[in-house]
Amino acid sequence: TGYIDCVIDCDMEELAAYEYLKMSRESSKKFHEKGGVMKLVKKVNDHSFYYLHRRDLKVTGFKQREWRNVVIWKKEDDDKLTMCYEDTNALDEEHPRDPKNFIAASARTTLEYERLPAIKGIPQTLVKVISRVDVAGSV
Repeated sequence: TGYIDCVIDCDMEELAAYEYLKMSRESSKKFHEKGGVMKLVKKVNDHSFYYLHRRDLKVTGFKQREWRNVVIWKKEDDDKLTMCYEDTNALDEEHPRDPKNFIAASARTTLEYERLPAIKGIPQTLVKVISRVDVAGSV
């Protein structure tokens, strides 16, 4: 479990959009550079999508880990936006799990974006992240 908050010189909507756009070329490149093996993004509606991704933890003898999340975002008001990643089984029928080749991991992450007053014309956003990750299996 981890928690962080920081102020970023960027507009709240731009930050949230960057997080939400999992299929961009830049996002895909970074994903693979950081041990990502496979990812699938399936839109549910304008405020949610399913995010299935598998990672190689780069530890000898460890199987790959797979996360299956539903990602939901909501704009609370003009100055606050929340995004949540939560475990889901919604993709199990369409994409059956394969325990021989990977271990099902678990995660819950909440991101809160809060618009702050601009400083010398530069937008400011307070970002709070609370995350719990269980890589499961023998560690």
